[in-house]
Amino acid sequence: MHPFREPASPSRPCPRCAIGLGTRQVLDVRLDECADCGGVFVPGELVPRLLDPLDLGLEVVEVFPRGVPAPEDPIRYLRCPRCQAMMNRRLLMRGSNVVVDQCKPHGVWFDAHELRRLAELAADRPAAVAGSPAASAPAAAPDPRPVVAASLERRSLLERAIDALLGWL
Repeated sequence: MHPFREPASPSRPCPRCAIGLGTRQVLDVRLDECADCGGVFVPGELVPRLLDPLDLGLEVVEVFPRGVPAPEDPIRYLRCPRCQAMMNRRLLMRGSNVVVDQCKPHGVWFDAHELRRLAELAADRPAAVAGSPAASAPAAAPDPRPVVAASLERRSLLERAIDALLGWL
């Protein structure tokens, strides 16, 4: 038995392989983890903490094994281990190519290596995490009004200068 894991709980089946989920301790947080497939279920309120390198993100990188998330073929929708409702698939971080399964009321299912991969990427690009204040605010386009006003003012000055020159002739 891994020192950070507890035995599987038959009450919460793994959405991927249907065996009971065990728990894994990450500092002050307990996560549901499948010992067979390596998937992890994270309560929704903990996702930002686990991806924040200033909170639990670096600990996730230390605790979870290195690996590359395997592409799912064919795509299969999974059931939430808590309520058994069908979860939605979504891209949690722009540019990551990691699609997670989300139950809005309960949390997010990360297949093997996905949580660590996203924590590594979040440490490099914190604004890429969907739902973070930096990611949810669209990039502000510069206000064109001052540029247009300055351009019109220059044109007006140029026209007056031309008129003055022509008046001298």
